[in-house]
Amino acid sequence: MTTRAVVRIYDRGKEFDTLYVPHDGYVEGVGKDLLETLSLKKVDSSFPVSKVSLYLFSSLGFADLIPYPAGTRELGQEYEYHISVVDPDAPESALQIRAFRYRHGRYEEVALGGPLTSTGV
Repeated sequence: MTTRAVVRIYDRGKEFDTLYVPHDGYVEGVGKDLLETLSLKKVDSSFPVSKVSLYLFSSLGFADLIPYPAGTRELGQEYEYHISVVDPDAPESALQIRAFRYRHGRYEEVALGGPLTSTGV
């Protein structure tokens, strides 16, 4: 059985992209890939948050990410990763990634570690 995940990308609190990951969705798989891929990226005028999905496609590959309409909720995922900008009003800002695992009928936040954590530090 595979571990499925959903990556949700937010801009100013509104979800605008939903990406389904059909396998390796656990923290040590997709979570690690997201950290490594986005750890040095800053959101600014040359790299707005709207380009995050395209950047992930080019870095992680089309086979690993399947786009769905923003807001799609139930895809059988065990993990969810929420990507957003730490300070959307700053000229340049880091991305933050929050990871959640579905357990016992609800989502619980889990630690990712690495340079991007749930606090964006």
